[in-house]
Amino acid sequence: MKIKIIMLALSIFILVGCSQKISESGTKFANSTVENMLIAQNNNDYDKFAENLSSATKKNFTKDEMDKQNKIVNTKIGKYIPNSKKFKQGTKVSQNGKKYIVIVYDVKYKNESGETTITVTFDDDNKHAIETFIISSPKLMKK
Repeated sequence: MKIKIIMLALSIFILVGCSQKISESGTKFANSTVENMLIAQNNNDYDKFAENLSSATKKNFTKDEMDKQNKIVNTKIGKYIPNSKKFKQGTKVSQNGKKYIVIVYDVKYKNESGETTITVTFDDDNKHAIETFIISSPKLMKK
């Protein structure tokens, strides 16, 4: 699973390298969605967390998978501090003819003093389903 996440993160960063930057105002649709997902993660509420996931992502990221990931996150960096998320960058990318919006936020977690980011990939359409949701922090990168 960790290898999958690393490969996915590398793919996103490669895509972001050849893409179109968008301003914070172009990503307003995502603000409450991402905040609600972070709060749902704190509460271990899979149904709320998964509300905006694409069907493919829901199939791969089950309640059991969320429980495993939350155990790691809670042990290493603690809970998300509500309303601490700040827009860092937004990018429009395309891969294999499909368009996405990748948004990176700086966030704060209770037990992490290092830079922590959330990278969320949305389908670039009217529904804005979420394809990926990646938390990155120094403590999470340690074994």
